Amino acid sequence: MSTGSGVEHPAEERWRPSQRQIIAAVIAVAALVFILQNTRTAHFSFLVFNFEAPVWVWLTVIFGAGVVTGYLIAHRRARHAD
Repeated sequence: MSTGSGVEHPAEERWRPSQRQIIAAVIAVAALVFILQNTRTAHFSFLVFNFEAPVWVWLTVIFGAGVVTGYLIAHRRARHAD
């Protein structure tokens, strides 16, 4: 039986992740495992500042900085492509 719209839909439309989404998920899971395995405390120096904190905190900060940097670069490229 037809609905009269002339457009046929597959019996089952499923969402499928793109290749980029799969790669992003693998990277996020690998980063999470790496972060959770490094729970010891360590000393870090940055410029004139000295810090002591759990390694997972530093890994999370660095991973977040990478995510923000990637977002900003992609946003800039998208803006200049217009």
